[in-house]
Amino acid sequence: MERRIELRQLVNIFALFMIVQFLGMLLLIAVILPTQAPILIESVSEPGTIINVLWLITYLMIINIVVFMFFSKYKGDLLFKFLDLYIIIVPTFFLFLFIFGSLFTAPSDLYFDAAAALAVGIALAAAKHKMQKLRNFAVIIASVSIGVVLGYILPFWGAYILMLAIAVYDYVAVFVTKHMVALAKVAANRNLSLFIGSADVEAIPKSYLSREDQNEIKKTFKMSEIKNPQLRDIVKEGSLPVVSQILLGGGDLGVPLMMAASAYTTYLSFFLTSMIIVGAAFGLLLTMYIAKRYKVALPAIPPLFFAISLASAAAFAITGVINWQVKAAAIIGIIFIIPMYIALRNKG
Repeated sequence: MERRIELRQLVNIFALFMIVQFLGMLLLIAVILPTQAPILIESVSEPGTIINVLWLITYLMIINIVVFMFFSKYKGDLLFKFLDLYIIIVPTFFLFLFIFGSLFTAPSDLYFDAAAALAVGIALAAAKHKMQKLRNFAVIIASVSIGVVLGYILPFWGAYILMLAIAVYDYVAVFVTKHMVALAKVAANRNLSLFIGSADVEAIPKSYLSREDQNEIKKTFKMSEIKNPQLRDIVKEGSLPVVSQILLGGGDLGVPLMMAASAYTTYLSFFLTSMIIVGAAFGLLLTMYIAKRYKVALPAIPPLFFAISLASAAAFAITGVINWQVKAAAIIGIIFIIPMYIALRNKG
């Protein structure tokens, strides 16, 4: 059973979202850019080209399809544990390779940087495995990695095209195929490092429940299917877990950071970067408002894309840059939110 999302939970998610944006930009501006992080750049052929953007889009689509098929068919535990390790170790490795490559730029330090970055990734994965409450922290690190790395290697309009493609996919995955909703439920139940979350679990004694509610809990919570240890303990005690939960995907954290990082590395403009972060914050608040009003699973990237598009267009216009790309960004941002509005109106 579920109860309504509390304001405190929304504030927690918003705070974590902003931490990712500011931490990522701090690392990029204060640590990475001063030395240009040559090690990672050498590993990316022709960074920032349209071909690379198309390759990234294809890669992300394939990975999502494979992950969804895996989630829907596999019922064991071992492969999920390996998946969680991969989700944590790989982004952490690239982020710290970036950081160590900036701090220790001598060519002879390459192997040391890679070994140290891998050690950090493994240590974080091991810590999260022992302390499941570290999930949010692990997702924050992974999201910062996604945003900083992609933002550094992609030019601004390349990053914009990538975000547009992700926004289209996110809309389809939630409102059309609905497989993202199923994926989120599995990830939340197994505490995988794909989402940050703010949740309250309240145990209600059986004596407080009607016979009808008690029968419902027996149907809803089967001990053999519950992977979350907190829920298992509550059900074992004969109580009813009443859950209030909000989740936000790692991509929803990292993609706006990618746009902000790309804006800064492309134009070296604090104003444009700040406007994108403000737009992203507004987009998340809009997402939360809609989710709370309609009480449905909601794709976060489309509202974020809408707000970032308008914020970017406004920033360019204020600074006197009004070309076809800026006009297109404003128009696409406005048009893109219309299908989502219609879908929500139909649900309401």
